[in-house]
Amino acid sequence: MATEKDLENSFNNGYYVAKYASDLADHLTLAYGDDERLNAFKKGHDTYTVEQSKEKNITNKENRPSWLNKDRISDARKDSKKLDKEINRDIEPEK
Repeated sequence: MATEKDLENSFNNGYYVAKYASDLADHLTLAYGDDERLNAFKKGHDTYTVEQSKEKNITNKENRPSWLNKDRISDARKDSKKLDKEINRDIEPEK
């Protein structure tokens, strides 16, 4: 019978192996068995995989609102330059 500490270590091992050696983690999660530690390892692997897929969805421009995809800083600079030109249009240069 695995202790809570053993299960926590197995979960953490699954998470870190998935993070740093994903091919190895994929092979290890294919192992058959009903061992508590193996199941904890698989849950750690699954947790990392889910976190990565969520992160990819956030950074993927197709999944973000359109207003986040625009370059708002350069748009603001362009608008500022247009405004400056319009404001200074009627002012005569000093002699």
